[in-house]
Amino acid sequence: MIIKVKGNQIFVYGTIWEGDGTYFLDVFSRIDGTFPVIDIHLHCNGGSVFDGNLMYNSILTAKSPCDIYIDGVAASMAAILTLAARKVYMVENGFLMIHAPSGYTWGDAKKHESNADLLRSIEKNFTKKLIAKTGMTEKQAKELLVGDNWFNAEQAKEAKLIDDIIEPVTTTTEVENPTDNLTTTFNSFAALLAGNDNNNNNDNKNPLEMKKDVIAKFGLVGVNEQSSDTAVIQAIEDHFNNKTATLQSNLQAEKTKYETLEKTLNEQRDTQIKNMLDAGQAAGKFTAAQRETYESIGKASGIQALETVLEGLGKRTPLSSQVKGGGSGSDTTAAREGWDWDKYQKEAPQELEALAQKNPESFGELYQAKFNKPFKNQ
Repeated sequence: MIIKVKGNQIFVYGTIWEGDGTYFLDVFSRIDGTFPVIDIHLHCNGGSVFDGNLMYNSILTAKSPCDIYIDGVAASMAAILTLAARKVYMVENGFLMIHAPSGYTWGDAKKHESNADLLRSIEKNFTKKLIAKTGMTEKQAKELLVGDNWFNAEQAKEAKLIDDIIEPVTTTTEVENPTDNLTTTFNSFAALLAGNDNNNNNDNKNPLEMKKDVIAKFGLVGVNEQSSDTAVIQAIEDHFNNKTATLQSNLQAEKTKYETLEKTLNEQRDTQIKNMLDAGQAAGKFTAAQRETYESIGKASGIQALETVLEGLGKRTPLSSQVKGGGSGSDTTAAREGWDWDKYQKEAPQELEALAQKNPESFGELYQAKFNKPFKNQ
């Protein structure tokens, strides 16, 4: 991959090979934070997913906001790379292509299965990135990972994969079907590669110095400039994974703290409701059978609502004390607590008639319970 710097501009052209992630980090770290905005010019046909992810993470977490300019083609991993930018601009004659990650495995069934699981995990990661950038649904994002999905500038803008269209940087050679072959389409922008090859604005360091700078910038442990590219890449991935794990741990701690506080508040609320209901029931404002109803009011609507309801209740007069009759000239009877309509009809029908005249409300309760319809006092 060709990576060159000119002021606040980084030109990233070619294929992302293994080790290019570290290479990009070294170059990028030297200007990150020194400019208000970094412009990344991209013409890339994809490549290593793991190195591409290192590039993605460095752009996403950069001190300076990063805008990406697609000067030609952004395909495969390069298309995913654009999702990390603040803004994405694409030349009028450019192309963007998205598809699922692919790979190959040599070995037994277990190794093939392991590689398949890895590819599925990468697909999920790509899906999340597409949703976060474009706002598309999960179904729409997953559809973009089925087959090769090509976009010209207008289509990419409509799909919200880019923010705006800019003038072409260079003309392209004639291609019969730009979406038919990635290599042919990419090579049609050969003038970009030739132009950058003649103007090397990057003060390239040797690989050992590059590794040393990257290790120092990210505070990597367990590696040094003599370590292999693979080891340094793994150390960088571990660095980002550890940062993610720390954030997740802090989030879980806050969640646990919130849940504990919520539990404590609910226990205090339930205790307060119990005390209020105990007092209301003792005062004869409602029966034990009605208690659950008022408890539900307290839990659903709050302490203040329950308090208002209970204050509006008068002392309940038991049905038995409302029934008058019995012997001639007597105004009171034995208690009839718990009697229903049938029992009155069988054992004291005259008291039921008296109740209808003296206390239509209580009579109506018995009538409603018996006939399942309201009593209408004529």
